[in-house]
Amino acid sequence: MDKKESFSTKWKDKKYQAKVKLSIYGIFILIVIILGNIGNNDIDNNNKDIDSNISDNNSSINDSGDIFLLPKNYTYNIDIKLDDKEIKYNGEVNDVVEVITKEIDNVKYSYKYIDKKYYVSKNNNYVLTSRDNIYDIVDYSYIDNDIINSYLKEGKLVGNKSVVYIKDIVLDYKGNDYITYTLSDKKIEIDYTKLYNILNDNKIDSLVITLEYIY
Repeated sequence: MDKKESFSTKWKDKKYQAKVKLSIYGIFILIVIILGNIGNNDIDNNNKDIDSNISDNNSSINDSGDIFLLPKNYTYNIDIKLDDKEIKYNGEVNDVVEVITKEIDNVKYSYKYIDKKYYVSKNNNYVLTSRDNIYDIVDYSYIDNDIINSYLKEGKLVGNKSVVYIKDIVLDYKGNDYITYTLSDKKIEIDYTKLYNILNDNKIDSLVITLEYIY
């Protein structure tokens, strides 16, 4: 019976060396593949966690997906900062009437909204007016709850931050500009600067709107 050759003896054979090196290389490749798959699984799981967080945040707001689902009776405070100008709106809403106060340059104006009509206070009387006369500095669409919710549904909500790309809400716009929303329980701050400059000829440096609902 032949004695087994020692490793040192076998190693002198070039063919044996090649077989050993090939085996080692194969084992190395196998380890790399295994580690790569583990890493990819971790990445996939992390992405799933992020997607899950977005979904959970959206679904936890309310069943309709709206950020603010307002009751029939509530009050609100709106602070609009347009460059160096500040406009404040305060309102109280119930089943019958919405009472609105606008303050600009330390002057206050009073309005009522009844049966889908706006009225302005003059000499202790309320006279029919238009919505454009009330929201004359910044268009009403920037503070309308329904429009805000429709914009937010186009964005990504993670935690208390949401980013809505303007190309997702403005037809044929190709840029990568976006609107930033900062959200809390019943309060939202919106930076509309880029959207305003796209939609208007008169350019501005800043348009930040804060809406707070109380109910």
